[in-house]
Amino acid sequence: MADSIESFTPWLIRRSEREFISHIVGYAQDMMDEINLLEKEVDCLIGNDYNACLLSMKNILDKSNDAVKLRKTLVRKLEQSTITPDHRGYLANLIYSLSDIGGYVDSASARLSLKEVEINQVLRKGMLEMITKTSKMMMLLKVSIELLNLNLEKCLEHIENINNLEEEIDLVRRDLLRRIVNDDSIKSPQDMHVLIEIISSIENLSDKIDQAANRVEVIAMTHLP
Repeated sequence: MADSIESFTPWLIRRSEREFISHIVGYAQDMMDEINLLEKEVDCLIGNDYNACLLSMKNILDKSNDAVKLRKTLVRKLEQSTITPDHRGYLANLIYSLSDIGGYVDSASARLSLKEVEINQVLRKGMLEMITKTSKMMMLLKVSIELLNLNLEKCLEHIENINNLEEEIDLVRRDLLRRIVNDDSIKSPQDMHVLIEIISSIENLSDKIDQAANRVEVIAMTHLP
């Protein structure tokens, strides 16, 4: 397909890209909803309500199935769109990065429900801090995608905030892992393994959000005037 005059206009002026970005924002909201459910599952774990954890995991799986359908719909729309090939590549990468987030939410949820374990106050506080900051990262990511249609410089500011939060989460993870392996009250190797898996899965999720933010950053920086 030959390039039209519109192909050479700035990113923010191209209607086809703007319209498709709004669809991706909806997909990002689905990921936000999944992380909100994961946050509830962490609350259940901290509150020693294992049955509620299992219910939350089921709700996440149901939400994840709906998100997979939306991802497939977005990919089909992108294939049939009049978006230029370069821009199509940027947006496809962003879609699949968001899909990765959903996969890691599922993984973290499964680990939260592996086994009933005793969680002391320090671990509870740290886990709550990690999931709260992860949820904030996802909220900022959704807003940064919206800003691709509005203000690329403001978008980049949000990306920096996401990067900072990811670094803070990593520091919390390191501290919690150190505490777990040095806690003599954790007698069972299985319990220690489960706790390490839970902490690591939340940090892995934050990594995936950070990677998706980097995709947004590439789009914003490439199309800055």
